[in-house]
Amino acid sequence: MLHPNQVIELAKEIEAGDPIDWSGLPLNRDTIYKILGSSVLEQSYSASPKEREDILLATVVHLVVQNFVLETRLRLSKMQ
Repeated sequence: MLHPNQVIELAKEIEAGDPIDWSGLPLNRDTIYKILGSSVLEQSYSASPKEREDILLATVVHLVVQNFVLETRLRLSKMQ
């Protein structure tokens, strides 16, 4: 199992290929990754291995759908 800091660093590396627009937000990128990453990992590590896999897969699907909807809303608002 990876150390939490390793997981957070991997997530940041993924962002390099699919950048998040942090401009105009009163948020610190590293702080947000640390807080939210730690929360997700705490929830994941408290589940059994089978539950963990199911939860993580369902979470990924939810986040992909959520991102798609938000990106679509953003594109539509720019077209108006």
